[in-house]
Amino acid sequence: MSFNRYRVQSAVELDIGCNDLTKWKSYLHKFKDYEVTTTRREKLRVELKKDAADLYFKAIFSLLDAINGLYHGRHSWAVIKVYYSVFFLLRCSLATKNVAFLKNNGIYTLNLEEGEKPQRRDQGTHLGERVSGDHKTTTVTFMSVFSDTDILLTNTVNGKNVYDWLMELRNQVNYRERVYRA
Repeated sequence: MSFNRYRVQSAVELDIGCNDLTKWKSYLHKFKDYEVTTTRREKLRVELKKDAADLYFKAIFSLLDAINGLYHGRHSWAVIKVYYSVFFLLRCSLATKNVAFLKNNGIYTLNLEEGEKPQRRDQGTHLGERVSGDHKTTTVTFMSVFSDTDILLTNTVNGKNVYDWLMELRNQVNYRERVYRA
């Protein structure tokens, strides 16, 4: 099986000179020093726009599949699909603001503005929890970028912001329930 990775990730790897992904971690120093130039910015924005379209497709597909599942009484799996739809939409929203996610021995974002360098995102804490993994890192990054403009962040469910609440619901269904419930 082959995988089509995100275009921005591939473009940065090639721009740094890594042609062999098994050696990508050895490029960490070059990666951390990678800087967005005018030329790089335009190239990366084109690639990120294509990545955003793919993320949007995945979000809409997941949402429609969740609705279909709900219609047919498959509620547990639908919760997971709704969660993934939101996850992909968060990533898509960040991409439309020229924020790319990159990986090299950690999760980074790269703001596609001249002079910007990769910023490590999967370290530290959020509401007392360690930030790690794609999902928590995406949520925390989204909340930091859109804290003043995302109306959903003004709402809470059981004392949690809607994104953390939905992630917790997904985790409950996926990891703590013995069986999927209708």
